Amino acid sequence: LLLACEEVFHLLGRREEQRRDLAMLDLLSTQLDDYRLSAIVALRLSGYSEATADQKLAIEASRRATQYARAAADLDLETSGFIQWGRSLWRQGDYSAAQQKLEKALSLAREIGDRQKEAKTLLNLGSVSNYKGEYGQDRNYQKQALEIIHELGDKWVEAEALNQLGMYLMEAFIYGDAMFNLEHALELNREINFRNGE
Repeated sequence: LLLACEEVFHLLGRREEQRRDLAMLDLLSTQLDDYRLSAIVALRLSGYSEATADQKLAIEASRRATQYARAAADLDLETSGFIQWGRSLWRQGDYSAAQQKLEKALSLAREIGDRQKEAKTLLNLGSVSNYKGEYGQDRNYQKQALEIIHELGDKWVEAEALNQLGMYLMEAFIYGDAMFNLEHALELNREINFRNGE
C-alpha cells in the first residue's frame, strides 16, 4: 500500500508526502531485511531525487538499488538500477560513467530478454552519445531502439524516439531524414491523440 501511495504522490508532485512514504518504506525494508524491497525503495528514491533536482542523491540511490538487486539475485531490478544510475550520471554531466552504466544495463536487458528495457537503454545511450558529440553513434542507438519499439507496438514511445532521432538528424544537417522522422512522429502523436507531442 505504501508503494502505491508513494507512486501516486510522485505522479501528483506532492514531494513532502512522497518523501515521508519513502522514509517509511526504507525503514520497513531495513526491518524486514528484504533486499528486493530495498532495491525498489532505492529506485523510487532515485526518481524522487531527480524530480527534486538532487542529482547526487539520485546517483547514490541508483548505486544502492543495483547493490540490493544483486543481493536479491533480481536481474530485472538490477537492470532498472543501472538504467537509472546511467541516466542520473548523464544528467550530472558525467557522460563516460553514464555510458558505462548504460552499457551494463543493455547487457543485462539482453541477458534477461527484456526488449522494453533494451529499447529504453538504447534511447539513453543515444542521448549520452549525442552529448558526447558522437553523432553517428547516437543515431545508431536510436535506430536500434526504434526497431524494438516498433516491434513492441508502443506508439507513444515510438513517437518520442522518432522525434528525438529527427532532432539529432537536424543537428547533423541531414534535413531530409530529419523531416521524415519528425513528420512520422507527428502522425503517430495525432493517431494517439497526444497533443503535447504535436
